[in-house]
Amino acid sequence: MIPVWYTIMVVTYVMGWVVLPISQSYTEVGGFTVRRKLVSSIKVNAKFYAIYTCIFAVLFAYVVVLKGAYTSLTSIGNLATALANAWGLLLLVLFMSTGIVGVPKVLWRKSNPIRMLREVYYSAVEIQEDLDIAVLDLTEVRTELMAISSAVPEEHRPYWTRMIELIDESDGRSSQFPMPTSRTNAVGKRTEIDVSLEHLEQLHERVKGSIKIAQRMTYRWDATVRDAKFYEMLARGSKATNNGFKKVWFPMRGIILKLLALLCGAITLLILWSEVTLPFRPLTEKSISVVAIMANSGWELPASVIFLFYMAYCSYWAIFQLKVFDIYVILPEISDNSSLCFGATFLSRLIMPLCFNFLLMADMANGAVDVMYGHVYRDNMDASYILGDWLNRFLPAIIVLVSLLVFVNIAQCILKLIGLEVHSPNNINSEEVRQRIEDGYRLVSNALGRPLTAIDARVLGHAASEVERTEVSTPRHNRGPPAERGDRYREYLAQRMATEGARRS
Repeated sequence: MIPVWYTIMVVTYVMGWVVLPISQSYTEVGGFTVRRKLVSSIKVNAKFYAIYTCIFAVLFAYVVVLKGAYTSLTSIGNLATALANAWGLLLLVLFMSTGIVGVPKVLWRKSNPIRMLREVYYSAVEIQEDLDIAVLDLTEVRTELMAISSAVPEEHRPYWTRMIELIDESDGRSSQFPMPTSRTNAVGKRTEIDVSLEHLEQLHERVKGSIKIAQRMTYRWDATVRDAKFYEMLARGSKATNNGFKKVWFPMRGIILKLLALLCGAITLLILWSEVTLPFRPLTEKSISVVAIMANSGWELPASVIFLFYMAYCSYWAIFQLKVFDIYVILPEISDNSSLCFGATFLSRLIMPLCFNFLLMADMANGAVDVMYGHVYRDNMDASYILGDWLNRFLPAIIVLVSLLVFVNIAQCILKLIGLEVHSPNNINSEEVRQRIEDGYRLVSNALGRPLTAIDARVLGHAASEVERTEVSTPRHNRGPPAERGDRYREYLAQRMATEGARRS
């Protein structure tokens, strides 16, 4: 097993630090050939690693001299590996702390269909706006491509054709949005049009980025409408369906999700207790860590599988929730290659630190128990080589602290402390929250072509009854076909502006 663990370690390091970053850039650059895309991706990563290497080299040289590790290449290699592992441990602290708190909270929240329906309505307005902006951006790129069509050299014509085909295939709705006048005039009045290969590659990069955002927002809008329909049916109960399975499942779903949330919460508490007891282990004769007790009992195999699986699941769940603006977002069925590579980079860097942390909790990291992974850990993975044994002892306490900060939602607390207003979709006492829920309710109801009646109008807010009496309660046989997304949002903006104008007057 020792060669297997060494193979896993080498593969994860190479994938996490070399292959995946280059693959991530490869899918984002605008080159048209494999060679140009590969060269561009290597250049992008070379610039990043050049800056990273300069900073790291200074710190690494300082640590090498400080630790006296300059006596042999083996010592320097072990130190470099320990530094990489220390970075992985930092990622573990952030992601696992977020996951072991977030998973039970999400399960508990999803058990309440009314609450989830409010959240869907609340987010619908922003998603609809982002969708329209994304398609407009895609239309701008298409308009610029059409403006340079006649000037594209014959040898570059296939590249221009490929970009137009990508746009047409990705979203057929882009032609319904008018190009902003200022942008169109700006393109048309250019005295010199740049049709070089480098400029076409820049346009290609913009095309791929715009398509990615447009497809992502289209998926999010479709998912929003689908979720609203599902939670509305769920809130109405078994009477809303004739499906035999759903009639049985709907009444049980909330109870089962709450039981799962409580079970996950209990495992979270056991893990946090095991983490927080590690600094005090030298002071006691017997281990008081639940993970260590279970791992050294007759139930070591199922206990190890349960705890390690839960830790890995929560850590990876947190990575899948990670969003870097609109650049890297992982969504079911629609994730782009760069986002998947971005997530896989963090996944691969967490494998070794996750196993190391479990060995600490199970009291198997001191060499008293011959663990196959321990041979790799003791020779290559011990981050205490840098900062001392206190890191292994007090790192788990940091996980507990970060988990507590995540539980109390420290980010919102800080925003409130500095005077910024923070809205929650469940704060229906707020006028702005109620208005936004009502706006989302209109958009979703209009998209479905029928009103959603699971939430009482009084819960939605003061204006919901007016919506039901007018547009939403219109008989379905008198209702025309659902409006296109751009028309719906422009109608919404017009209604919103009229409402604001009436309030000012």
